[in-house]
Order: sequence, then structure tokens, then C-alpha cells
Amino acid sequence: MQRKWQDDRIARLKAEKSALEDKVGGFGVENRELEEREGKYKLKIEILEQSLAEKKTTRKSNNSAEKRLEETKKKIAEMVDLVGGRGPLRNQPKAQRPRPRDLLAALSTKEFYINDDEHDTDVQWLTGEKEELEERVETLEARVKALVSGITDLKNRLSEREYEIELLEQALAEEKKRQKGGVDAEQRLGEMKEKLAELFG
Repeated sequence: MQRKWQDDRIARLKAEKSALEDKVGGFGVENRELEEREGKYKLKIEILEQSLAEKKTTRKSNNSAEKRLEETKKKIAEMVDLVGGRGPLRNQPKAQRPRPRDLLAALSTKEFYINDDEHDTDVQWLTGEKEELEERVETLEARVKALVSGITDLKNRLSEREYEIELLEQALAEEKKRQKGGVDAEQRLGEMKEKLAELFG
């Protein structure tokens, strides 16, 4: 009866061990998937940071372009005043006056319109996107940490089940030895009874 209980107990423990192993394996797969997603998010954050840096560089370049544009506008106004016989340039010596080709060079500049509002909107959107991705990465990191902790706990429980199975199997082996020893003793006792019967028969 006790042996049957032990056999049933070992079978249940082995089934539980198998289920725990499956669960650990499943957590491992989910952990790898989360780590892959985390890696993709971090890569996207790097790309966004690079884009932000480029936007800031563009803004700095735009500021320089604005200065050049103002200088160009000023030169154009001076040229117009000069051609129209107005402004301070008409009193300057001819050699110091701007040449007509300066006007053409000024008109050929490409930075006549800079959309700062659109640029600022882009930077705000990129910053918001980066912050949102960072939050998602933090969430994923927390989930990965929880999964790792869960896997560790399951492995500990698995070790406990393996140890319990080992103890029960040892107990069964000892029980079998005792049972075998009992059979041998009964056989010897029977032989002794037969000899006594022969002697005193």
C-alpha cells in the first residue's frame, strides 16, 4: 500500500517537473522575444536621437542662413537705392560701390524662406516619439526582469521536486531491500522448522 502511494507520488512529481520544465521553456522564449523587441526599440531611439541631432544642426545652419539672408536683403536694398539715386551709397566713391554682379549673386541665394514653425514641430514630434519609446523600453525591461525572476523561482521549485523524487526513489529502493531480506529470513525460518521437525519428529 505504501509502495503504491510512493509510486503515485513519484509519478505526480515527475508530471509536475515536466510541466515546470515546459513553463520554464515558454518563459525563456517570451524572454528572448521581449529582449528582441527591446533591442529594436533601443535601435529606433538611437535613430531618433540621430535625427534630433541632425534637426538641431539644421536649425543652427538655418540661423546662419537667416543672417546671410538679412545681409543679402540689405545689399539688395542698397543696390536698389543706388540705382534709383537714393541712399548713402550714392555719396561713396564709385570704386567702393557694390557692383551689379553682387546683386545677381544676392538674388541667386537659395535660403530666402526658412520654416521655423515646421522645424520646431518636427523636433517636438521627434522628442515625444523618443520619450514614448524610452517609456516602452523601461516597461519591457521591467517585464524581462520579472520573467527572469519567475524563471529563477520555477527552477528552484524544479530542483526541489527533483530532490523529493530522488528521496522517494531511495526510500523505495530501501523498502525493496527490506522486503527481499524479509523473504530470505522467512525461507531460512522454514528450513530451520523442517530440520527441528526431523530431529524431534
